[in-house]
Amino acid sequence: MRRITLTRLFSFSKVYPTVSPALQICSDKSILPRADDITDFLDFIALYQLQMHIKSVVLYIPTQDSFRRCGGVFIDRLFLMIVEAINPEILTIMIPPLALTNLVPSTLNMSDAWAFETPLHVFRLTQPLRCAGPRPLPSPQSLHMLRVRPWNTFVINEGSSAKAYKTYEYYHKCTPSALQGGYFSNALRSTLTISYLKIFEYIAVFPLPSHVSHVVHFIQSLTSLETLRTQVGPNAQSDIWSENGAVGQSSSVDLWMDYQDNYAAIAGVVAQMGKEYHLKHFTALEYYYTPNLLENLDDVFERKLVGWRQCDRSRWQKME
Repeated sequence: MRRITLTRLFSFSKVYPTVSPALQICSDKSILPRADDITDFLDFIALYQLQMHIKSVVLYIPTQDSFRRCGGVFIDRLFLMIVEAINPEILTIMIPPLALTNLVPSTLNMSDAWAFETPLHVFRLTQPLRCAGPRPLPSPQSLHMLRVRPWNTFVINEGSSAKAYKTYEYYHKCTPSALQGGYFSNALRSTLTISYLKIFEYIAVFPLPSHVSHVVHFIQSLTSLETLRTQVGPNAQSDIWSENGAVGQSSSVDLWMDYQDNYAAIAGVVAQMGKEYHLKHFTALEYYYTPNLLENLDDVFERKLVGWRQCDRSRWQKME
C-alpha cells in the first residue's frame, strides 16, 4: 500500500484549543471532537506504525484567546503527546507571544507586548534521522522543550519589532520573548542535550538592542554550536517600509542605528564562540538586502571577525 486516505481522520490541519476539555482540531469548524479524539488519532498512528512516515508536525495556536480558554496546560500536554507518539524529525510550534508564559515555565515580562503587535512566534526543532522503535521520554522532572529529544537544529522567528519604535520611549520596552527569561539558557546549562545542538537560527526584524543582548546570552550557552544563522533586518520581500507597513513614513534613522549595533553584538559573540568553542559557520541571512548599510556593516564584520573568511556577501567561515 502506497497511500491511505481517510477523509475525516486526515483532514486535521490546525489545532484550536477551546473550552476545556473540548478541542477543535479540524479545518471544518463545525466539527468539535473531544480531547480523547486526538489520543485516539495518535494511538492509530502507533498501532499501524505510521509514525516513521511522518517527518514534520506543525502545532498551531492561532490566538491568545483560544489558548486562554483551555487553561494554559494544553500546549505542554499536546507537545509531549506528539513527541512521544510520532517523534517527528521536524516539530514546528506557532504560538502567540502572550501564550509563551504557558509554553515556557519561566518568569516572562509581557507588560509591553501591546507595543510590538506580533501575532505569532515560531519555533522549529529538528532532530537527526530517527532510530526505529519508540524512544522513551525523560523523567517528568527533566521535561523541557530542548531536552525531550536530541534536537540538532533550533530555529526561532520572533517577527518584527518595528512597530515598537513608534511608541514613546521605545528603547525601554521589554520584548515579549521566550529568550528573555533565561529559560532556554538555564536549561541547557544543566543538561547533556546541549551536546546535540549544532545549528541555531534567530530571525527577527529590527529587534531592540536590549533584547538582542538576551539573544547573545543564549547563543553563549550553546557551547557545541557549529553553525549560526541570523536575520535582524527586513529581506527583499518585506513591505515594512510601505505606507501600510510597520514603519510607514516614520524616520528610519533609529532603526538602522540599532540594526548596526545589533550586528556588532552578534559579530562579537561569533568571534568569541569561534575562539572558545566549536562555531565554524556564520550567515547573516538578509545581508544582501541592506545595500545602504553594507559599507558600515562590512567595517563591523572586518573588525570583529578576525580569523574568519568571508565566503560571499552573507557567509563567513572560521579559518583553521
